Amino acid sequence: MRNKAIASGFREGLARWFRLLRSWWQADRVRVSPLEGRLLRMQPPCIVRVLGRYAQVRGRRTGHTPRGPYVCYDCELDDGHAQLWVEPIGPLCGERVRWIEAAKEHQLDGREVETYG
Repeated sequence: MRNKAIASGFREGLARWFRLLRSWWQADRVRVSPLEGRLLRMQPPCIVRVLGRYAQVRGRRTGHTPRGPYVCYDCELDDGHAQLWVEPIGPLCGERVRWIEAAKEHQLDGREVETYG
């Protein structure tokens, strides 16, 4: 009788552990390696260098589009404003990075964006 109670408790604990693991795994979040996620983790008021220009990140917002999740950073330049959009594409492709300044959009490689702070 005691062995049945122990086995039942073990099965129940194991089932709870699997439910917890499944809920964690299925949570709605972006999963990328730490190196690839560098641009996804920036927090205001950090500094970025894009296309040879320095900008201060003033705001950060996240969201979802039909293509997937994104992070958009509102940046302040010496002579205006810009936005840095970062969209993870997948584990093998890295991320899609766009710099929008003065109504011009530039497609960048994530390695072209330097971060400070």
